[in-house]
Amino acid sequence: MNVQRGWPWLLLIALAAWFLGVSRVADAKQKVRVFRLDDVHAVWGFLTGYQYESYAFPKLGVPGNTRQSLLLGERLGVAGRGSVFHPRFWKWQLSANVYVSQRWYKQADGDKGWDHYVTGEYQFDSLILERHPYPIHLFGRRYTDVVRRDFARNFEVTTHRFGGDFTWQNGVLPIRISAERLTNDYGLAGSDIGDEGFTHVSAEISRRGPRDNGLLEYRMYDYTNHRYSDLNYRSHELLLQHVYYPGESPKRPYRLQTSARYTFRNATVDRDDGMLRETVTLRWLDAFETRLGYQFSTWNSRDNRTFRNSVDLDIRYRLYDSLFMGLFGQIGANTRPEGSDVDGSIGWDITYRKKILDIFVMSHTYQLLGSRLFGTSATYVRIVNEPMTLSGYEPVMLAQSDADQDGLEVLDPATQKQFVKDRDYEVRVQGSQVLVARLPGSLIPDGGSVLVSYWYSRKSGDMRTLEHRYIGRLQTTFSRHFILYGDVSERWTSQWTPSTLAERDRYESLGAGMNLNWSIVGLNLDVRRYRSDEFRSLDHSGTLTVRPSFGPVRTLFGARYLLQKVGGPVTEFRKFFEVFTEGSAMMAHNLTGQIRGRFHGEYGGPSDGYYVDGDATLQWRILTIDLRLEYRVQVQLRSDQRFQNHRVFFSIGRGI
Repeated sequence: MNVQRGWPWLLLIALAAWFLGVSRVADAKQKVRVFRLDDVHAVWGFLTGYQYESYAFPKLGVPGNTRQSLLLGERLGVAGRGSVFHPRFWKWQLSANVYVSQRWYKQADGDKGWDHYVTGEYQFDSLILERHPYPIHLFGRRYTDVVRRDFARNFEVTTHRFGGDFTWQNGVLPIRISAERLTNDYGLAGSDIGDEGFTHVSAEISRRGPRDNGLLEYRMYDYTNHRYSDLNYRSHELLLQHVYYPGESPKRPYRLQTSARYTFRNATVDRDDGMLRETVTLRWLDAFETRLGYQFSTWNSRDNRTFRNSVDLDIRYRLYDSLFMGLFGQIGANTRPEGSDVDGSIGWDITYRKKILDIFVMSHTYQLLGSRLFGTSATYVRIVNEPMTLSGYEPVMLAQSDADQDGLEVLDPATQKQFVKDRDYEVRVQGSQVLVARLPGSLIPDGGSVLVSYWYSRKSGDMRTLEHRYIGRLQTTFSRHFILYGDVSERWTSQWTPSTLAERDRYESLGAGMNLNWSIVGLNLDVRRYRSDEFRSLDHSGTLTVRPSFGPVRTLFGARYLLQKVGGPVTEFRKFFEVFTEGSAMMAHNLTGQIRGRFHGEYGGPSDGYYVDGDATLQWRILTIDLRLEYRVQVQLRSDQRFQNHRVFFSIGRGI
């Protein structure tokens, strides 16, 4: 018997129920209604479900197992809404209930039994002085939910979230202060994640004037994991953004922009970094613009304090309606404990874009960039919070080569929480390039954004680099429904020192394809060849989508494929296909249904196998009662791991 710790919550629920039963408290002499109760009703819900799951690890020799479980759950409580003195002063809504679940399970290895889960839940939300310039919002909630992970066992989590925010709209410098505390109790089933607590405090002052806009913001994050202490951290961040445009002269309009940031992160490895940047933009003519910037930055990690000062200039000029030219340059100085170095770069680019016979658009861009580094010793350079989007299990390459994979950190941009290597993501190395990819069962959502920080090695000595880049594209314009295109890009890079010969690297891409978008059909076909000194690749890809609609029914059917041949030291063939569908319908009054499904397979990559992921939901609201029927399936068939999970749930109840 597993009883959720925290029986005092049951006492809190009893007190809340008594409080909601009081309709008013009146003063005998003045007859003032302090508490106003506008509505009170029962909160109840019943949940029943069946789940079947199986897993096996053929290559590891670990015996597989199957598990069947039956879940019964109930929520019983009371909810109400009202105000204190007057709705304009303080209005609130509150619900409190007991959540009870019983789970019977049986496994193929003979293990069987039942779990009993009891906990208290509540939800509170209130607004004080809502219609005044200084409203206060207070909220709190404690609830139990199911955590669903890709191709991993689902489990229940109890979340406690409370906080508030205050806003002062004074017309000059609006102020906003907010604080929130969140805890997650995953129990035994989610022990691989670890119970965690998170606190977030922020304060900001903003300004919007006729000649300037500004924002000053402070953020504090505090995270504690009771299982993985090396994930614990506390972070303080100060941000400043300001734009000033004093003159609106038609001859010489200009703009001054200030950006500043300082972050201190106290964790297993403490680090801090700061940045201040000033930029002046001056438009001399409609076709001529210059931008001058200065940036100071510093970072410290592993007792390695680094400073950098840099100045950059960017000039843009439109020669004709179809011809654009730019000139840019930068010089910077770096100071580190092991030595100092100076680097500089200068470049030029030109773009030509022309419409031909009203059926084609042709564009050509050429860029020439030269740089030079004067260094005293080999150095490691820190990259902080490089943004990255991880979709599916596709690896994404870091911006810099020769990165130190041991010191790599992947953070959640919203909470600054650090994800765990080999549980949420993996690091791959291809030559001098380092790539990051999601893993099945990852806590990183599919298509989610992350921030990556790492060190990379930069060579020493008088290093000189010359780089050429060319991009060309030809695209049809005779129809907006049907487009043919072709593009080519080339990049040549040469590096040398006074005592060594040039190291040349060449990268080129050649592609062609078509886009069809007509009525309910969409089609994209693309053929692309990549080539460099280290590898060659030939990709064939295509996507077909059909969006039929029948009255209140909205559907989507699609298919996607990728054929890839990668050559290098070893030639590899990779195949990927996917079939997906989505749909929704309003079948009757307050009766809706949704369906989503995805089936895909991979060959030749790190995640070879077949995958099925889908769910179907039917919801019906009758007066104040909600009915919900849900089915979810996940199947993973890989050579090293097999997993499947089927869930059917039905719930009925009334909420707040």
